[in-house]
Amino acid sequence: MEKKKKNLATRILKYMGILTVVLLVLMVVLPVLFPGKISQEVKSFANDKLDGKLNFKEAKLSFFEHFPC
Repeated sequence: MEKKKKNLATRILKYMGILTVVLLVLMVVLPVLFPGKISQEVKSFANDKLDGKLNFKEAKLSFFEHFPC
């Protein structure tokens, strides 16, 4: 019985680790692959929520460059 619990815990930790790595890779890769699409979505979302008009030429989106130190 204890071996089953240990096996289950190992599988859960393994899948959580894989999920964490995949999410980190996506956070790095998606802004590089789709910079125009992400900028467009940010502009449209901000313009829907603001009374004024938000406009910018380009956005340098990176999770890791602006991460708190």
